[in-house]
Amino acid sequence: MKELLKRLDLEIKEYKKAIYVFPTSKVDVGRLMGLEVARELIVIRMDEERGL
Repeated sequence: MKELLKRLDLEIKEYKKAIYVFPTSKVDVGRLMGLEVARELIVIRMDEERGL
């Protein structure tokens, strides 16, 4: 799970850079939002597994 989280963080960072350069790309904005939601769900799942 931690490896997946690292990959998501990298991809989110790349999308944020792309959106900064091309702010009108709606596809990238939608994809970025999806990635951020997926990241939050993984964090929640990891917290549940640790019993937090």
